[in-house]
Amino acid sequence: MSKNQYQNLDLISLSTDEMIQMLDSSFSMFIKSSLIDEHPSVFLHGQPGVGKSQAVYKIASRIGEKFNIHTEVIDIRLLLFNPVDLRGIPVADKESKTSIWLKPEIFNFHNEDETIYFLFLDELTAAPSSLQAAAYQIALDRRIGEHQLPKNTFVIAAGNRDEDFSINYEMPTALRNRFMHIELKPDLSSWLLWAETNHIHPKIISFLSEHPDKFYTKDLSIKSPIIITPRSWEMLSKVLHLLEDDFSFHRNLISSIVGTSITHLLVDEVKGFDVRKLVNGQIKETPNTLEDIQNAVAAVEATLDEYIENEEAVIQILEFIKKIPMDFSLRVFRKMLKYEISAFDISKLDAYRDLIQMLEKN
Repeated sequence: MSKNQYQNLDLISLSTDEMIQMLDSSFSMFIKSSLIDEHPSVFLHGQPGVGKSQAVYKIASRIGEKFNIHTEVIDIRLLLFNPVDLRGIPVADKESKTSIWLKPEIFNFHNEDETIYFLFLDELTAAPSSLQAAAYQIALDRRIGEHQLPKNTFVIAAGNRDEDFSINYEMPTALRNRFMHIELKPDLSSWLLWAETNHIHPKIISFLSEHPDKFYTKDLSIKSPIIITPRSWEMLSKVLHLLEDDFSFHRNLISSIVGTSITHLLVDEVKGFDVRKLVNGQIKETPNTLEDIQNAVAAVEATLDEYIENEEAVIQILEFIKKIPMDFSLRVFRKMLKYEISAFDISKLDAYRDLIQMLEKN
């Protein structure tokens, strides 16, 4: 574990819906008691695209409807500022012969009974320590420089985790201690319920219902520009709604969002090759036609996440790709080697050594 990591052994992990319900209830209690400014600051942990930002806006909307009051989310990304920007601009006070600091426009909200503010510090852990110091003052003292936050303000921050392989600076212990912490986990069931009422393309809803393992990228250590998250599916949905019914014509466009393997499954609806039967040793014959081989390889590639830690399954996959044309064998084999397998040593498998020897001969 690097010096910038800390274990999340005690971190509560909730789906987006569970988190929204929890904070809705908590915020409501403090509103009813007129103690908004005493509610602990909240920190949301989660991989990119899991829906942290959307959840904050959803909470604000629910609070507004429940209390029949105007709510406003003040969305601030500290990484885009410098400490001087946050404190404001110094000007001379001629009467007192001192300097005063003009409040930055981003913090120009007021104590009004008709409004509840949600100050949202997004991507906080992507900000270096000089900017995190500003978040420390907000979370601890509910102020920035000389400027006090209004009493009708909830403070929520969000950031990615160390394992997400994004820009991430460790929060100081004192800062972490000033937040209540929640980890958001991708949850397909709740996302599908959300999707049905938020204009997500039915093709995507149907696909993910049939292929739940494709909902998000589980291992972000794999070096690929394509990272599948709930945000990816929402982005793809907007594209599909504008395309003609023949999605195969736009294969490259779809692949640029979710990658070639998932595109093959999504567009071509590959159902002729059952990878589960392959890994269980029930498929003995090798596909004959080029189309069948392409379908089989696409299906294997699309399910590697599910089977790569299963030694018997990996053996069956290696035995299978030994029997297909070399360019397809290499395609699957190279993808398998990108995984960091922890359950066993793939290089010690007989099927692995046989495949290496076969490739070397050719």
